[in-house]
Amino acid sequence: MNLDIRTLDIVVSITNFLQVMVIFLQYRVNKAYQGIGWWVLGFTSMAMGYVFLLLRDLISIKLITIIFANALILLGPTFIYIGIMRFLDKKENRGIVISIFAVFILSFFYYTYFDDDITFRTVIVYAAATTILLLTAQSLVLNKTRSITASAYFNAAVLLSNGCFFAVRTVVALTVDPINSLFTPTMMQTVSFLFIFGEGILLTFGLIIMVNQRLNAEMREAKEHFELIFNTSPDAVLITRLHDGYFVGINEGFTALTGYTRADVIGKSTLEVNIWKKPADRQQVVTALNEKGFCDNLEAVFQRKNGSQFTGMVSARIFALQGRPHIISVTRDITERKRLQEELEKLATTDDLTGISNRRHFLELAHSEIIRAIRLNHPLAIALIDIDYLKQINDTYGHAAGDQVLLTFAKTCQERIREMDVFARLGGDEFALLLPETSCEQVYVAVERLRLALATLPLSLAGKTISITISSGIASLGSKEESLDTFLARADQALYRAKEAGRNRVTVEDALG
Repeated sequence: MNLDIRTLDIVVSITNFLQVMVIFLQYRVNKAYQGIGWWVLGFTSMAMGYVFLLLRDLISIKLITIIFANALILLGPTFIYIGIMRFLDKKENRGIVISIFAVFILSFFYYTYFDDDITFRTVIVYAAATTILLLTAQSLVLNKTRSITASAYFNAAVLLSNGCFFAVRTVVALTVDPINSLFTPTMMQTVSFLFIFGEGILLTFGLIIMVNQRLNAEMREAKEHFELIFNTSPDAVLITRLHDGYFVGINEGFTALTGYTRADVIGKSTLEVNIWKKPADRQQVVTALNEKGFCDNLEAVFQRKNGSQFTGMVSARIFALQGRPHIISVTRDITERKRLQEELEKLATTDDLTGISNRRHFLELAHSEIIRAIRLNHPLAIALIDIDYLKQINDTYGHAAGDQVLLTFAKTCQERIREMDVFARLGGDEFALLLPETSCEQVYVAVERLRLALATLPLSLAGKTISITISSGIASLGSKEESLDTFLARADQALYRAKEAGRNRVTVEDALG
């Protein structure tokens, strides 16, 4: 039983328009993939071509109903071929495509206007389509990638079967079943439209599968790359839930740094594992993430599984995982760097021999104390202290003996001052003692006790017992406009007077000079 060819033409047109919609949705979702837009053009072209075929009974212009309609139908598989090559990141063979169309157009013009023969026009269309379909099938097989092998073979099979059918149809039209009219309901015409209908659906289905296979493969590859980077990072990387800190994932760097394995932490919160020495540090990270979406280079102290501690520098970001906000954080162990930094700071601010503040550090602290004393209207006093006859001790007993005197003096002084006081070696045998919230009279009493304690402290040098004596000059902070230099100068004047008076004594300079 033969079906109405016009009806089949309408069905094929509608089906192609539906295929256009389906492929267009793929194009909107996967714009990063080249070629899908060409597939949209291909199915649109074929749909429009079959629509123009129906106009033969309404329009007598052969250029539109014959040449233009068949050109659109042939452009359909051509655009699909270009799209597949672009999808595979390859260049289409433009020479073959242009040659096919040149032969097609010239032949169609001849068998339309000079020798009106529908059989030869049909043969030309099917022959040209066969060439393009077989070329596309071959290109798919030769240029397929590992990720789309199955769908590439499926689409190649669809295109190959379509091309073979068109080849058979070409031979049949020439030898067995000449065509008198496009819409004559012969068996071969009916089968041709049904075959075009079915193959179009199968090709659409195959192209969608090919896109999804590539997408899934790239997602798997991206996941593998992420896991590789995640696990090979020497820093501790962990993923936790934002609202409760529950562990979702850790890398090998985290295990190496903390000693905790996946079994120890997954399903528990960071507070349960007790990895933060100060839970407030985690809250500081969460606060920064909620406010800015990221946290960079926050220093915190962490606890290992064995109870030891390390200093880490944390950087973190918020990201969505399964629709919920999570934190991915990277923690770098900076314990050794902190230790070296503290040692360098200590070397920069500490006297090498005595271990107390050096001149540079003293001047910094003194400047800050002067500002504080003026702001709070509190008294501030300073004592400059020299060890008497240190040069003679060095000359007589050697520099090692002189160093012993300096150490003994520094230790004795440190034992008798408050934590808030600033004690420093300014250089050689000269020391400074800055006493916040202390008057000159109180400083005088304190330094006098120190002098007496040193005088009664026997020190053995080269088998001989000597006593350490000191001279000191004291001054208190004057007006608000006084600088550190003038403050020190007045104390130095008092020290000079103590030395002029015979040393081993304490002299006070009045704050007003």
